[in-house]
Amino acid sequence: MIKWTGLSLALHLSAVGLLIAAGPHLQQPKPVMIDLTLAPSLRPGMVTAAPKAAPAAGAGLPKPAPPPKKAAPVPMPQQKPLPAPAPQQSSAVAQERTAAPQSAAAPQSRQPAAAQTGAHGGTSPSTGESAGKKTVAASSPPSGGGGAVTEAKAQQRYINAHFTYIRDLIIQHLAYPQLARRRGWSGRVVLAFVVAEDGSVRSIHVKESSGHTLLDNSAVETVKSVAPFPKPPVAAEITMPVVFRLY
Repeated sequence: MIKWTGLSLALHLSAVGLLIAAGPHLQQPKPVMIDLTLAPSLRPGMVTAAPKAAPAAGAGLPKPAPPPKKAAPVPMPQQKPLPAPAPQQSSAVAQERTAAPQSAAAPQSRQPAAAQTGAHGGTSPSTGESAGKKTVAASSPPSGGGGAVTEAKAQQRYINAHFTYIRDLIIQHLAYPQLARRRGWSGRVVLAFVVAEDGSVRSIHVKESSGHTLLDNSAVETVKSVAPFPKPPVAAEITMPVVFRLY
């Protein structure tokens, strides 16, 4: 009995040792890095605050009423003379003269057509084959790999577009702090955070400060308030710029 107890204890200790040794290797894979500051086709997020314009002098005074317009005189309609009817006799004579040459030339024009039909016996096969070849060539798609897109490029393009939506969602909820607006503070802050596959956010930090803690904290708090995001296809660490600018 003591022998079996010692064997069981040894097996349990060895299993615990294996789990401790394999702990670092069982960690979750690193998230995909997406740096939106390096994308040339994407504009950085910008929050602007325009100063209030002062009211112009005399803006509250009522405008003078415009003078009444005079009614324009109405022109009298003028009656146009009726056109004279064309002589019918001359048109009938002209139709008889043109009908005579056409009736005479009709038998001559039919004879070459009949001779051509009898010689070939219908539509030539070469003409039908060439028309069929032209139809097949027009309907077949052009071959060539000039516009081919690899699977890796398509996946990376999809990931960038998906996380660009998350960036735009954050920019929509950003607000310029009132104290920073009154003191004329502006700057560019670069945020970095991880979006998990369930849409939650972790590891939010300021990668590049704007020089004003108030602006940096405003950007970080906005990301926390907007989360969780729609579930992305893969977890990713997003680096995005936010620009606070006064006009």
